[in-house]
Amino acid sequence: MTEEEKNILKRKNTPLTWDEWLGFFLVPVNMSHRSLFPTDDFNDTEVERFKKFNFDKKLKQSYQARILGAIFYFILIVLFTKYLY
Repeated sequence: MTEEEKNILKRKNTPLTWDEWLGFFLVPVNMSHRSLFPTDDFNDTEVERFKKFNFDKKLKQSYQARILGAIFYFILIVLFTKYLY
């Protein structure tokens, strides 16, 4: 197995770091088209980088973290509205 093949396998199986996962979880929705949060484009640039360099596991985990983050915020909204009224 050549060094290039080893690197390809390593990239495909590398999981997200805790910081990367937390970033996708806390900002699950892209709001970069709004001028209020211009730095939220980070998630999209990371996803494009994962696709470009074949980080398959990171790409899958980033989608999972975004879904879990959206569910988390939905539950928070439901709980806050329930207890406020």
